[in-house]
Amino acid sequence: MVTPDDKPTIRDRLRALGLAIGLVALGWLAIEAPNPPAPLSVGSPPGEFSAERALTHLRVIADRVHPIDSPANAAVCRYLADQLKAVGCEVETQPFTYGQQGWRGSNVLARLPGRRATNEPAAAVMLVCHHDSVRMGPGASDDGVAVAALLETARALKAGPVLRHDIILLLTDGEEVPEGLPGAQAFVKSSPWWQDVGCVFNFDARGVSGPELMYETSAGNGPLIREFSRAVRRPVANSLMCDVYRHMPNDTDFTVFRQAGMPGLNFAFIGGVEHYHQPSDDLAHVSLSTLQHAGDLALGLARHFGEVDLTGLRGADAVYFDLLGRVLVRYPGTWAFPLALAGTVLFLVVAGQAWKRGEVSGWKLAGAALMWGLILLLVFALVLGALWLQAAAVARAWKWTLPVTGLAVAAVTVFISWIRSA
Repeated sequence: MVTPDDKPTIRDRLRALGLAIGLVALGWLAIEAPNPPAPLSVGSPPGEFSAERALTHLRVIADRVHPIDSPANAAVCRYLADQLKAVGCEVETQPFTYGQQGWRGSNVLARLPGRRATNEPAAAVMLVCHHDSVRMGPGASDDGVAVAALLETARALKAGPVLRHDIILLLTDGEEVPEGLPGAQAFVKSSPWWQDVGCVFNFDARGVSGPELMYETSAGNGPLIREFSRAVRRPVANSLMCDVYRHMPNDTDFTVFRQAGMPGLNFAFIGGVEHYHQPSDDLAHVSLSTLQHAGDLALGLARHFGEVDLTGLRGADAVYFDLLGRVLVRYPGTWAFPLALAGTVLFLVVAGQAWKRGEVSGWKLAGAALMWGLILLLVFALVLGALWLQAAAVARAWKWTLPVTGLAVAAVTVFISWIRSA
């Protein structure tokens, strides 16, 4: 029972309010911190990725609508092949037909040879995106940003030291058709280069801005996540996002490679989702910062995985999350249950000792156990809410984010005040 002397003072309530505001401010910082980096200029060093240089390619790629089996898409394919040859890549085109309509598509393949010894088996790091657009828009971000990023990445790789492994760039066709992912399927079924691939990184989009999110992995991702954390400077990823995506009906080219058993990671940005598959997915809505982030990731992944042992990328699954888009925290998924069990056992031990000393009654123990469960539910709800707020903020859905944030401030304030006065 709370006596008059024990009732919370105005100072107590102000402290609780300050703590609540601090928690919300920290959450807001977590939302804003993963923003993509500033774009680098045309005059940047040759070995670095420059969004301004990549933009010259994007202006050609996204000049008009270019769906599969269209003259505009054929022109894009020729441009891609010419640019990759000019960089010094070994280039192939892989024609295929698809569907009852008999659509004619063409993948563009490029390869930068590594320095591996002649007796070392072929192994390659593959970077993937699709070059076709939907029929209602030019696809400047979906997937023109990734295509331009890979062209500039190839140039930057060629300007740097030769890597241990080959680097393959696969620019698929037909990813935007209603079903089938024919370009990726054709590569896996027909290209001899598929046999050399050791890991794959796919880049797609569901918006026009925001950071590149690593939202899907292959099974047994522990070693992959370990190397991913070492490869990039601005990781934005968490395993909960991956688990949620696994239960969604969406597919990308990465689906084909994952189902074929290839280790890899899938990336996309989601800011400005209202422009997705719309005529407004054009050059005017492209974010150069997002283009810079995509290129930094592609170049970092190629250079890091181009030197590691690609045969050791499968293992136990990991639990992982980024801290403010700067550091990736990871631990084995097998630790999840023991950690939860250890916390529960510790609670029971402390509660049991308090009960033996007569410091608490059975009813208070029952109430504490109930509060323990409520706290677990609250933490789970806060994690889901933080992910929702982050997604809404990245998509710039401020219409709903600000009111929800206000409600969160009020809810946390009431909760802390209740705890202090209980």
